[in-house]
Amino acid sequence: WIGLFLNYMILIRNMNDYGFILILTMFLSVWISDTCAFFFGSKFGRKKILKSISPKKTWVGTFSGFLFTFLFNLILYKSNVFSYLNYNFTLIDVLNFSIIFGIIGQIGDFIESMFKRQANIKDSGTILRGHGGMLDRMDSLILVSPCFYLYLKFVIGING
Repeated sequence: WIGLFLNYMILIRNMNDYGFILILTMFLSVWISDTCAFFFGSKFGRKKILKSISPKKTWVGTFSGFLFTFLFNLILYKSNVFSYLNYNFTLIDVLNFSIIFGIIGQIGDFIESMFKRQANIKDSGTILRGHGGMLDRMDSLILVSPCFYLYLKFVIGING
């Protein structure tokens, strides 16, 4: 799994001279989604999504993660950060980026949680104590990176 998402990250990075901006946008968006989902979900969330897989995840957290990811990408769009990429990204692209980063990323998180539940383990490692391990920090990117690459290549038409 990890090798697969690393391959797509390399493909995104090599898409053009500004592939680094795309990678940075992807990482920051996913981390904003995770952080806001955790904060708002633990503070205000009551209704759980899939208690048997990830007992602490709430609908408020999921919605908050998506919303703040969208706001972050909207700020990038409005401040013309994406204009450096030499592609005419639209507001629809920004919304689709946010769906990839904020929704599909959280699905990746659920999948990783499901694997941990099946293996009967709490954390995927000890490198980042208190964060569930390194895989917990990267689980969203496992699905996000191929989806983002496919969107950039086949919907927007960026070659690379």
